[in-house]
Amino acid sequence: ESLDYILREKTLISNEYQVAFSCMADGAALSFMHPADLYALMGNALDNALESVIREEEGKELSA
Repeated sequence: ESLDYILREKTLISNEYQVAFSCMADGAALSFMHPADLYALMGNALDNALESVIREEEGKELSA
């Protein structure tokens, strides 16, 4: 459930910024992690990736 929530949230953010985002994940393989830890790890990783892509796209628009 935690992974589904994280992926749903990041998909919505990606759509807002028109960033292509797709993911295949096996949530059962992460069942050993506490939901708060999973959210912190995956949420942070995806936030960093999205932020990087958004900055890169903004840089391309400014230089065009």
